[in-house]
Amino acid sequence: MNFDDLKRKAAEAAIKIVSSDQVRSVLDNEQVQEAVRVASETGTQVADELRTFRDQLREQMAGPAEDDTRDLKRQLDALRRQDEALREEEEEEDEEEEGSR
Repeated sequence: MNFDDLKRKAAEAAIKIVSSDQVRSVLDNEQVQEAVRVASETGTQVADELRTFRDQLREQMAGPAEDDTRDLKRQLDALRRQDEALREEEEEEDEEEEGSR
């Protein structure tokens, strides 16, 4: 069963339930309506707070990751320069040895 089939079946079941006289009498109760409203508002507030928390966490994690990446690039550049200098020094030593032969 795919997701669309599941949604369709859930909608059909909800319509069947809501059309029941017993359910209608419960839903007509003002206290039930108030509870449903509060639950809906609370769910929306929680979702908003979770989105805000997620965004803040993403921002906090992005900063250190960028700093770490920058530091690693600097270290890599330094190692490349050091490698190049060592290779040049080695070449000079090889040329001096060849020249002295």
